[in-house]
Amino acid sequence: MMTAADFSADLERYLSAETIANLRRADRYWDDLRHGRLTIPQVIATTDRTLADLKDSTDSDSLKDSKSSKSSKDSRNSKGSKDSKSSQRSKQRSQPGGYDVTICGGTLGILLAAALAKRGFSVLLLERGTLRGRDQEWNISRQELHELVELDLLTEKQLETAIVSEYNPARVGFHGSPDIWVRDVLNVGVDPVYLLETLKKRFLKAGGELCENVAFSGAIVHPDGVSVKLSADGEEATIETRLLIDAMGHGSPIAAQARQGATPDSICMVVGSCATGFTAEQNQTGDLMVSNQPIANHCQYFWEAFPPAMAGRPTCLPISIRSLIALAWNFLPLNIFGYCRIIKRFSSMTSKSNAFCSASFPPIVTVPSACPGIVSWRSVTAAADNPR
Repeated sequence: MMTAADFSADLERYLSAETIANLRRADRYWDDLRHGRLTIPQVIATTDRTLADLKDSTDSDSLKDSKSSKSSKDSRNSKGSKDSKSSQRSKQRSQPGGYDVTICGGTLGILLAAALAKRGFSVLLLERGTLRGRDQEWNISRQELHELVELDLLTEKQLETAIVSEYNPARVGFHGSPDIWVRDVLNVGVDPVYLLETLKKRFLKAGGELCENVAFSGAIVHPDGVSVKLSADGEEATIETRLLIDAMGHGSPIAAQARQGATPDSICMVVGSCATGFTAEQNQTGDLMVSNQPIANHCQYFWEAFPPAMAGRPTCLPISIRSLIALAWNFLPLNIFGYCRIIKRFSSMTSKSNAFCSASFPPIVTVPSACPGIVSWRSVTAAADNPR
């Protein structure tokens, strides 16, 4: 049986240097989060001044600048360019509630943004990268997915195009208990690339605004809205919105400030890959949550496996990111349809279509009571998978 030490010694042989570096960085982050060593970001500030007050102030400053400029032609010429930029910034600040809603985080934020834009709200969606889905299915139920049709975000034809795989039933099983088979739970595989691109087009057609490669850098909460600071390519800008929605996930700086260093109540850590070589009969069912291991080291190990259409069968095991990878390799193949011969082939695991992946999800359910100060953020809220 391969030990963690054996596997760690062979990491460089099996995984790329970039993957190894990412794993180590993820482990350091998790260890710092677990022991409360992370620096608490300060990206949200509050003020009693309204956005309307700022408008009056900037209008007054503009009037003073105008009177001053008349006194000297040379002064006007030397300050012309600077005053022009200042005027543009003032104009931007002089529209309280310039957007009804600003959403930070595009991958899941596009779902909410498209729905709000369809209902007539002015929506700005910020994405620090390019808004594009990954090349591996998302799993969902057909009933949940059909809500996008009910919200008029997808047509029935687009819904069926987005679905690339479907199976039934799925297995749930734990150590010492009989397996339970369920139907219509996470049994539909969706193409995220097509889905997000379709929603993006619907969002823009409804009048929404999308800023890609633009990052959220801070915000000031006013009694009548929020001024939001954006950054891109070393430049900064400020917009105003009635409501700021944080859809940046558990790594969000807004969520981190709200948590005030609170440690997670638990952690779900995942490693996995996509395996190929299954027969059509083997891909008629899936594993939703299965384990043959009792709780050990304060952990419950389990795996999930979904029959895919795009990149091989995803097999994920929630364990620690790096030091316990060997555990997955030792007991996972013993249980899932003879995966031993397939999953232990690292060459298929690290190929373009069967990439190794890892993730962590730290639920922090005690934050609202632990951080009462968050209630002062009256125009800021969280959405999607953001644990606050």
